[in-house]
Amino acid sequence: MVWRFVVEGGWAMVPILACSVVALALLLERTWYWLELWWHRDPELAAALERLEAVDRARAARSRDPVCRVLLAARERPDDLAPAAQLAERLLENSRATLPLLHVIGGVASTLGLFGTVLGVSLAFEHTIATGRLSELAGSLSVALNTTMLGLIVYVPCYLGGSLFQMLTNRTAFAIEQRLGAMRARLRRTGPLAAVPPLPPAGVAAASGPVAGTAAARESAPTASPPLVPPAPERPQVQPATAAAGRGRSSEASGGCNR
Repeated sequence: MVWRFVVEGGWAMVPILACSVVALALLLERTWYWLELWWHRDPELAAALERLEAVDRARAARSRDPVCRVLLAARERPDDLAPAAQLAERLLENSRATLPLLHVIGGVASTLGLFGTVLGVSLAFEHTIATGRLSELAGSLSVALNTTMLGLIVYVPCYLGGSLFQMLTNRTAFAIEQRLGAMRARLRRTGPLAAVPPLPPAGVAAASGPVAGTAAARESAPTASPPLVPPAPERPQVQPATAAAGRGRSSEASGGCNR
């Protein structure tokens, strides 16, 4: 029955069958790729890498989980996350490597099926006009639809498989971005930049400027370190008027003594 279905479809069946073979190979290859990634996924290792915990380096290096590989690259160079981002981009490109070709093959197969149907209908009308037997027209039109049916049989799995694989790629990209963002936040909190104390507010700095060594200044700006050498005590300054009065009284006393 299948052989008869293909033979009655005409020559347009040949390229559609070729597209079906290529599409089947691509679908099987992508299915094996995602099954292998699912089998080698390691959420415990990914969580440990995200939390900056101590992990077995050999185990992390052997991991085939794309999320773990990206997080390991980020752990090795926490000051420069560009290599980790490049690795993530390469992994995502590999995950969607054959998807454009799969969509193209599905579109070509459906187009060839429609073209075969149009050509079959045209030949059926020409045969009916030449022979004048309308009873054969229905059979000819039924046979002409075989190419469209086969083209849709190839197109639907290509479309569904491509959509499913694209969804898996998007989920992987989201997981990588989410865990990498969490690791970046932890590195900012625990890295060298976290040891630098924040600057005090502008109002506190202005109020504590003249009395930097007092307890009030230390309470308002806890990050400021106390001075190593205590400030020298201020010397009392004699006002000019007081000094002049003292000199006048000393001169009067000396004059009285002379008299």
